[in-house]
Amino acid sequence: MNTHAYTSDTLDIEAITQSLLKMGHSVPLFFFDSIDSTMDEARRFIHSGVPTPFIIAAGKQTAGRGRMGRVWFADDASNFYFTFSLPFKGDLHRLQHLTLWVGELFATYLNAVLGLEVYLKIPNDLHAGGQKLAGMLVETMSDPVHAINFGIGLNVNSDPKTWPNELKDVAVSLSQLAGKPIPFNRLAAALITLMVEGYAFFMSIASLDRLDPRAYVESRLQTWPRALSLR
Repeated sequence: MNTHAYTSDTLDIEAITQSLLKMGHSVPLFFFDSIDSTMDEARRFIHSGVPTPFIIAAGKQTAGRGRMGRVWFADDASNFYFTFSLPFKGDLHRLQHLTLWVGELFATYLNAVLGLEVYLKIPNDLHAGGQKLAGMLVETMSDPVHAINFGIGLNVNSDPKTWPNELKDVAVSLSQLAGKPIPFNRLAAALITLMVEGYAFFMSIASLDRLDPRAYVESRLQTWPRALSLR
């Protein structure tokens, strides 16, 4: 396994926002140094009247959670803890495929730009070499508005030496896989863009049988600024 100094650029919301604006996306991005859960905060935002879409990001989560209420370790500011709150109108059955679609998009993107072998472990995890890289969670809301909250926790530049013992053999970070620190803000801007554009495409396509994650990511990389390809 590759070893290196685990360093990363500091999370810079202004830089990420400017990158999104250049891509034509003005989705509000709210950052918290520490929070109980980005998913729970998204719900609180919606109940307080904040309109979707918006994004909740955190440096740390004290009560991060995954599927079926499982605890998600999120005590490292060099990782990616985001919840996307998005408007939803349509058949709830379609949402059963959303995590599969987004997971394949993220895996395809990471493989394309970093030369990795990330894969989706159904239903909602990203793995590499049998170790967990990311977890995703989707929750729906119908009151006070119809919306979905899509959360993702992605290990980016965290040092495995700081992880609980029970995670050291079963989890992995992008920096470990790539053998170098990952430019965090550029990665964040790329994944947010992929999520926002990919969700719009997912909701607009008539037949889910026509979804092709690889072709979609390849087409987007051809039009994105070089910086979002992490090159």
